This record gives sequence, C-alpha cells and structure tokens, in this order.
Amino acid sequence: MAARPVPAATRDKLAKLMPRLATQFEGERIATVAAIERVLRADGLDWNDLTAAFAGGETARPPPRAQHPPRDDGPGPRLFAASELLTVINQIQRTVDLNDRSAGFLLSISSLARRRDPVRLSAKQFAWLRDLAQDAGIV
Repeated sequence: MAARPVPAATRDKLAKLMPRLATQFEGERIATVAAIERVLRADGLDWNDLTAAFAGGETARPPPRAQHPPRDDGPGPRLFAASELLTVINQIQRTVDLNDRSAGFLLSISSLARRRDPVRLSAKQFAWLRDLAQDAGIV
C-alpha cells in the first residue's frame, strides 16, 4: 500500500521532536513518542507513513481495524461538520465578551475545525460550546 506523503510543515515539527528520542530519560522518550504520534495524527498520518518517508517508498501496513460509526447521542463525544462549527464559533466571538479561557477554547476548536472534518467534541467541550452559544443567543 502506498504511503501518504508527509507535508513539509509536519517534517519540520518531527525534525524538532526526534532528537529528543536520544535522551537518557525514559519518561522524556515516552513523552516524545506521544508527541510524534499527535503530530502525525493531526495530518492523518501514522508511523507507517513516517517510516516510508525515511525509506523513500512503500511500507507494509497492518490491516485496518473495524470501524464503528461514532455515536452522537448521550454524554459521549459528538461529531460536527467543520463549516457549521466555524460559523457558530464566529457568531459567538462577535456577540459574547469572552474571558481568556473561553477565547482560547474557541481558538483551539476553530483550529481543529480547519484541519479536520468532521470535528469530534467531547461531552465537556460540547457543553462548554453549548453554554457559549446560549450566551450568544444562538441556541
């Protein structure tokens, strides 16, 4: 299976993280591996794609795990179309006087919505966004 290309910006981030794998401290190495995985996942990549980038070609991929459709009910995570989420966030930002924490929350969610579609929000994130939308008179 052909590997997905690793974008230049992602390669730059990984180049800054990878030297940290040489530390003598096991905890730092483990944290670095987790950081590398976050960078890869943010671009829809995995370790196979990274390996292929070094090898200059294809790598064998494990078979995909069974995917279960995400549930959008109850207290669990909820899925939102990125465009709808960005519209709600823009309305909130225009109408509500936000504290630093709420402004940072909206900034992080809008950044996520620009990279992923759909966007999965945890129950806690959804409740916070819903409360801000109510303050803005949207809901």
